[in-house]
Amino acid sequence: MAVVVSNEDPYFGFNFLVDFSRGETAAFMKIGEVAHNVGVAEQIEISDPYGPAKIPDRCSWGDVAFERGLTVNKDLIKWFDNVVKGLTDGSYDSIGGEFRRTVVIFPIRKAEDRASANPPTRIVLYEAWPIGYKVGGFDAAGSNVLLESLTLAHEGLARL
Repeated sequence: MAVVVSNEDPYFGFNFLVDFSRGETAAFMKIGEVAHNVGVAEQIEISDPYGPAKIPDRCSWGDVAFERGLTVNKDLIKWFDNVVKGLTDGSYDSIGGEFRRTVVIFPIRKAEDRASANPPTRIVLYEAWPIGYKVGGFDAAGSNVLLESLTLAHEGLARL
C-alpha cells in the first residue's frame, strides 16, 4: 500500500505513516533503528581439536523509537495507559483488548514521487507494545503542533 500525500494533507511534511492496528494511525518525521540480532553460543566438542564451534543462539529485537509524530486522536496514549493499567492490576486486557499489536510502517510518498513504479518497502513489527510515550515541549511561539514520541518493544519483524 503506497501512501500518497499532497500539500492539503495534515500529514504533509511527515516521512512515515504508521498503522497501529484497530484503525489507529499516526505520522512520524523520524523512526529510529529497527534491529534484529541473533546471539552466538559456543558448542564444545571434546573430540574437536580446533576448539568450540559457534552456533546460533537466542534472537533479540531492539526497541523502536518513533519521534516527532502527529495523530488526530488519543489512541496512542490510551494504548500506553492500557499497558500501564495492565501492569498494575494484572489484567492485560483492559479497555480495548490485548495490548500487543502488529504495527506496520509505511513510507509516505510525496505527490511528485507517484510516477515511480517501485512500491515502497514496508516494515512490520509483530507483538509490539508501547514502553515509552512523551509529548513534545509546549511553545506557543513555535510553528510546531503538539508532537508525540513513542517507543515500542516488539518480538519480531518483517520487511515487505
